[in-house]
Amino acid sequence: MSRNKLGVKMIAIMLCMSVMIPYGAVATGEELQDSTEPQSQSADSTTPQAQTEQEPMKVSDELLRVLKQLEGFNPHAYWDYQQWSIGYGSKCPAGYEMYYSKVEDGGQGHQISEEYAEELLRGELDYFEKVVNNFITRHNLTLSQHQYDALISFTYNTGYAWTSTTGNLVTAVINGDIGSHFIYGIMLWSMAGNRHILVNRRIVETNIYANGVYPADVYADEATPDRYRIAFMDGNGGTVKYDEHGFDAELPIPIKTQFKSAPTGPDETGAIVTYELDGWYTERVGGTKVEQLDSSIPTGTVLYAHWKTPAGTPVIIPRQESGLKITVNVTGENVNVRSGPDTYYYSLYKANPGETLEIAEVVSRGGLLWGRSGDKWIALKYTDYNDALSKYLPMWGKVTSTTLNVRTGAGTDYALVEGAQKKQGDLILVSDWKSDGSMMWGKIEEGWVALPYVTFEGVKSPDQTVQSIEITQKPDKLSYVHKVDALDITGGKLLITYMDGSTSTLDITPEMVSGFDNTNVGTNTLTVTYEEQTATFEVQIVKAKVIFQMEDGTVISEKEYLFGDTVEIPEDPTKPADGNGYYVFSGWDKEIVTTCDGNAVYIAQFEQKELVGDLNGDTFINDRDVLYLLDHVLFSDKYPLKGTGDMNGDGFINDRDVLYLLDHVLFPDRYPLPN
Repeated sequence: MSRNKLGVKMIAIMLCMSVMIPYGAVATGEELQDSTEPQSQSADSTTPQAQTEQEPMKVSDELLRVLKQLEGFNPHAYWDYQQWSIGYGSKCPAGYEMYYSKVEDGGQGHQISEEYAEELLRGELDYFEKVVNNFITRHNLTLSQHQYDALISFTYNTGYAWTSTTGNLVTAVINGDIGSHFIYGIMLWSMAGNRHILVNRRIVETNIYANGVYPADVYADEATPDRYRIAFMDGNGGTVKYDEHGFDAELPIPIKTQFKSAPTGPDETGAIVTYELDGWYTERVGGTKVEQLDSSIPTGTVLYAHWKTPAGTPVIIPRQESGLKITVNVTGENVNVRSGPDTYYYSLYKANPGETLEIAEVVSRGGLLWGRSGDKWIALKYTDYNDALSKYLPMWGKVTSTTLNVRTGAGTDYALVEGAQKKQGDLILVSDWKSDGSMMWGKIEEGWVALPYVTFEGVKSPDQTVQSIEITQKPDKLSYVHKVDALDITGGKLLITYMDGSTSTLDITPEMVSGFDNTNVGTNTLTVTYEEQTATFEVQIVKAKVIFQMEDGTVISEKEYLFGDTVEIPEDPTKPADGNGYYVFSGWDKEIVTTCDGNAVYIAQFEQKELVGDLNGDTFINDRDVLYLLDHVLFSDKYPLKGTGDMNGDGFINDRDVLYLLDHVLFPDRYPLPN
């Protein structure tokens, strides 16, 4: 296991933050079990009792050496949650707090020596020796020196409260366990300052307790054997009672984590139910189910709860994303990408320069800023995060919830800003973001808002964000033939009004229009959408018209048809004879489509024929034509013929033709004219 070696001074400050002074101190994190014993001692029982039957045990010099390394030396006084501490995490002597503090803290900058620090440490250890000896006597235990030493180190760090509980650690010690049950119990006390910064110390203490190994260097790899591991449990929509699970990789242990609450959601019928645990898996969605912790689980692994409905149907609980994602580039070589936001989480792989990650959440852990991409975490100091952030923020977002509270700080513990509540659709300008450990928050002018209820995708500034649209000019084409005509929005105009009150005019484009349906005759309402705003206009879907007409436009027939209907063809039309002859119908100007496929116009076509016998061109054949033919025979230049004059078909035009035409007028059936 590789760990970053913190400076002695920083380790002392962080570790001492978790030291509980022996008066009124209560360590958190221990899981209590059902028992008839009280959960905490009475006022009398908190005072260590004298040993009666066996010689009280004392810490060894080896433990003293290791403890000094674990605590680290600080020559100045510093505030440690509930007390002033100094030296090796000891309580600062009364009256000397400011005297020993640093100049920048208002003191005189005096320091204590390591010899005096050890004297203070031994003085406090006298007290904790009595606490642990009382615990031994109360439970009639026999402990080895290294087991006693490990419990002294643990108690000095966390306080004596654990000795008064009936939780997992107490049970493991009483039962003589030196494997997974012991390390599970002691790892429940691995947090300080809301971080698991005591994981390595707990492993060192476990190694001393179980194996009698006092490391020469508590920061060396061999000081924390790989067999002692810790996994972190993600409720994945539920809330776990404890999110850590220590175990001995060589002694498998079933997962013991309990839940404070389970997620709720719809079941197979749509009713809202409380989901049931479906097991622990290596991935948030999918992955491998894990039922016991063993050597297959690397230290720092995150295991995710999977859920199902009471009827057994698996469900997926979506992660609550912030809405804002910042793309960063990895700049460091072989950068650990971890399962969680700190160095004690499992390294999933090594990232190298050029890899890009979308960061959706940022938290501060162990003096580093960590960014989450999906379920992966990276220390942002090894990326171009600062440059990337400066390009993204400030950024305009849009509120997606019905209402959104504005708070004085980044978290639900902060007070509401009166009169600053936002409503759905409001634009906000986010200038900074930070996590409260459960979600990302964005800083706006009035305060802080929860970013999961804000979207940034496609959101523009007020002078670019559309507030409303209006159709100021409808398209030129508003009538469409059933199942034939395609949408044509030429000529349509939109008036765009922006959030800041400014306006502009745009042509309506095809991609803006939806709802066009020419399959049903009648009114069709079309929707124009632009930047999430809408307006509507109506068009008419009509039947096709099929027209049959004469050359002069005279309509022979006109009917309406649905697409696919059979077209009715009228009887052949006729055209009256005129001075140029008579006419015979020859067909239509184009081939008739008998199944309607749209509007159509068909024009009748006629062939002109000579009207034999109509010699004067008045479209009649009578005695006038007989006289005209006689005039032509006598005076051909003055009486030209309008047609042929050879009435009897002998190839000549003479008096015989005059007589034949007269016979035709009198007896047309007996004297037919030539064609």
